[in-house]
Amino acid sequence: MGRLIAGDLQQHEATIERGLQTMGQVAHALRTIRDDRLFEEAGYTSWAAYLERRWQRTDRWARLIVEGDAVVSQVAEHLPADVPPPTRLADAQALAGLPPEQAADIWEEAVEEAGPTPPKRVVQEKRAAKVAAAAQAPATTVAPEQVAVVRDGLKRALPGDIAAIFVEAAEFKPVLEMVEQMEAAIVGLAEKQCGRAINLAELRRVLAELERGLTMAKPHTECAKCRRKVNRDCLVCHGRGWVTKTLYKATRCEGDDKWLLGN
Repeated sequence: MGRLIAGDLQQHEATIERGLQTMGQVAHALRTIRDDRLFEEAGYTSWAAYLERRWQRTDRWARLIVEGDAVVSQVAEHLPADVPPPTRLADAQALAGLPPEQAADIWEEAVEEAGPTPPKRVVQEKRAAKVAAAAQAPATTVAPEQVAVVRDGLKRALPGDIAAIFVEAAEFKPVLEMVEQMEAAIVGLAEKQCGRAINLAELRRVLAELERGLTMAKPHTECAKCRRKVNRDCLVCHGRGWVTKTLYKATRCEGDDKWLLGN
């Protein structure tokens, strides 16, 4: 039985080693290795240890791949047969948070403009345009399924003006991934002869602080003090109209939560 499992592990690792060909293949391989605990056959005591030592990656990277595959799979189900489906993590990130039907419409428009593998920028522009169009059109002329719903950190649907900001906030994800990729690259370098002088613990601390700083700066929800009447002198949002998760938690009160949940 052990030989069979070891063979399975090698097969799934070969899929990953082929250069992360398609997100679907890699996501399936990662899920199987994790859920069946195949990594134990290679002597790793935990999933996290396996990812770090075998692939110089983190659990967050693996979750992005698996979750991204779920997004593109749902989108693919709503595409015409002649439209190539999304296959990359960048595609999933650009379409994340939308109902599959809306995401499929956006992807189809991006493919029509830029070909079968449109750049992430094009997909984001199509998404932002759809959000802006929905905000400008009279409510009576826009069918619910045509509106690209954008949600904040509290899972609330947002109105057009503020929604555009939260669409832009998707840019935080690739930047955070760069930090993660940098950590993986540093770990790989530290394992080489030339990297023996690298203080891995200190660099990881710096990168963790950088990741924390970016995460804490990301828009979380609307400012419940301004309540869509942005006040440049607001001591909470400082005229932005939105707050970070840290600010939301530090300044929330019953009245604010009642307004947020009611809008």
